[in-house]
Amino acid sequence: MKSIFSVIFLGIIFFSTTCYSQSDSLRLEKKAANKAFLKLATLPTGIIVTGIIMDKGSIRKPIQYELQNSLNGFRTYMDDYIQYAPIAEMYMADLAGIKSKHNPWVQTKYLIISELITGGVTHTLKRVMNRRRPDGTRYSFPSGHTSQSFVAATVLYEEFKDTNKMLAYSGFLFSTATGVLRVVNNKHWVSDVLTGAGIGIVVTELVYHLRPFENRRANKPKKLVILPKLSDGVGLYMSIKL
Repeated sequence: MKSIFSVIFLGIIFFSTTCYSQSDSLRLEKKAANKAFLKLATLPTGIIVTGIIMDKGSIRKPIQYELQNSLNGFRTYMDDYIQYAPIAEMYMADLAGIKSKHNPWVQTKYLIISELITGGVTHTLKRVMNRRRPDGTRYSFPSGHTSQSFVAATVLYEEFKDTNKMLAYSGFLFSTATGVLRVVNNKHWVSDVLTGAGIGIVVTELVYHLRPFENRRANKPKKLVILPKLSDGVGLYMSIKL
């Protein structure tokens, strides 16, 4: 009888310890993920706030007018194309066999979701704010080209930051150049570009943090059940639920 109680007691202790360790591990993992996201979101949030502050006419107009006077009517269409450069980089890296965080299907899924959300936020703000562009046309704030390009750059960064840092950061060169050219081409104020960049980064980081439509079943720890076995001898019954 003592041996039976000993087995039951050991089984309960082992089972409780296993469950507690799994639960504690999940809590720590979630806490670490939230902390990492907040750290990543700090910079783009600051960029958005700076853009909003600079959106006052008394600040943005003198900067833009001074810039245009110094450029003497410079115009290029490169910003219409280089905004997509980080996307091209990502798929070329996949074809080259460079290791990434996710496979091309998941990369594309996160890219599309980030683009759709960012586009929705950006174009809603454009119509709500109805800000005039420096060239006099409508829907200036925030910059759609810039927000889109920073989405692409952030996806590239998230996919390759652990395996190829040079590739991961290279997308931000193209997205920054896109924003600069939008101002240089007199299509946007500096405040439009800063806010668009911040929105693109924050939305994409949020998508990677939440991982929507992901099947996380395979990532969940297996459920281990241990019960005492009393029939046909004394022992333990173990069950692993996938």
